Amino acid sequence: MSRNLSKSELSALAEKVLTGKASPAEKETLNEWYKDFNDHEVLIASEDDKEQIRKRLLSNIGKELNADNLKRSGVWKIAVTITLILTSALTIFLFYYNQSADVAVVENHLSTPVTKHTGFGQKRSVRLPDGSLVKLNAGSSIQYDSLFKDDIRKVTLVGEAFFDVKRDESRSFVIHTSGLRVEVLGTSFNIRSYQEEQHIDVAVKTGRVMVSKLASSDVLDLRPNEMAVFDNLSADLMKHGIETPETVFGWVAGKLVLQDESLDAVIAKISRWYDVSVQIGNPRIKDKKITANMTDPTLKEVMESLSHTYKFEYEINGDVVTIE
Repeated sequence: MSRNLSKSELSALAEKVLTGKASPAEKETLNEWYKDFNDHEVLIASEDDKEQIRKRLLSNIGKELNADNLKRSGVWKIAVTITLILTSALTIFLFYYNQSADVAVVENHLSTPVTKHTGFGQKRSVRLPDGSLVKLNAGSSIQYDSLFKDDIRKVTLVGEAFFDVKRDESRSFVIHTSGLRVEVLGTSFNIRSYQEEQHIDVAVKTGRVMVSKLASSDVLDLRPNEMAVFDNLSADLMKHGIETPETVFGWVAGKLVLQDESLDAVIAKISRWYDVSVQIGNPRIKDKKITANMTDPTLKEVMESLSHTYKFEYEINGDVVTIE
């Protein structure tokens, strides 16, 4: 029943829990919704918003655990509070779902095109019809059919995504980017294919991945800790070893990893990660190569770290960052 909550009802209910105004029955409804939630689609908030939600949830949970509340509510109250703690630990992000689309597919048994995307400052997890999981980085999109065909599982990607593909020997899983075709049966790997970047990277974490140019039959066979790099200008496709896996896969775990990168590349990454515009006041700074490794950093933490290491001043004004 709780799965049928509308987005507005769910938002109002969550707000009541966050502000401590929810009744025991409303808390139980939210908990029932969470238990029914199948992780079909997840939209992650920006890091700053996520931290604020975490603080509000934990603060509210702390209030619930005082002695008077426990005496009045007994064991049931403790059970609900524990569930809320687990819920907050697992959902330190904003989640939305498209229930009407799911129902339409079930009722009509028709395959329809589906597009999922993330704006700057967002990350998103999407469960595909075959059970495979895709994690979209900021400024990315995927397109697929709501019901995969019997002979192939096809996805089109723009931007960056980490795929954890459910193995199916009878149906290949194929991803198309602007210049590459990537084929697997079941494995985990990362594809980075932003339209404004010169290279497309395919990096394998587990299993085996076959990579080929769209206009060629030549195939690169990739194994764990190997990657293919496609140059959009020269059309060269080369295989490389992955020396530092965190530089490729770190974003999936919330790590901002920069490895001897140009300032232009760093600015592009920060702009997507935090949905900000970065302006350079001193052209000489562009010659610097940037290295950093931070976990779930706020924008301010990133800029503080970089400014101390690379000796520059900065200012954050709303969604504009100015580097002097």
